[in-house]
Amino acid sequence: LHLGGTGAANALDDYEEGLWTPYYTSQNGNLTLNGNASNTASMYTTQSGSYVKIGKKVICHMSIATNGVTSHAGSGNLWIAGLPFTTSTTTSSNPRGVNGAMAGRFNSFTPDQLVCNSNATTLQIRAGFEGYPTRSNLDTTGSGNRNVIEALIVYEIA
Repeated sequence: LHLGGTGAANALDDYEEGLWTPYYTSQNGNLTLNGNASNTASMYTTQSGSYVKIGKKVICHMSIATNGVTSHAGSGNLWIAGLPFTTSTTTSSNPRGVNGAMAGRFNSFTPDQLVCNSNATTLQIRAGFEGYPTRSNLDTTGSGNRNVIEALIVYEIA
């Protein structure tokens, strides 16, 4: 496929589509849900994502919701892990991706933004500019779709 001409400089030679699996983690990478590793599939009713990679740009969709979580352990802010590609290093000329999210059923916290971490496959969860949830904001009522986030994520890779 060529864009804007037929020369090699106009060739679209780096296009990919695929799936990825988002999961909750902590800033320190030690989150557990009901004593299980936080990426354990049975801890989620929904854990799906898709992506399109065009050159250095990645466009992802994701949906995540926990299932039957009654306890958690770990430390640090609550994050999402599993992005399909490592993000680029943040610089003044290459800012990190800040992405809107629709979320609910958390404990006293409603996420509305996901912020890409620099040179990583993780996202910070935020409400406003400086609102960071910790694992204590996870709903542990243990039934149905809880701790739900649906999002569109756009970022650049190295």
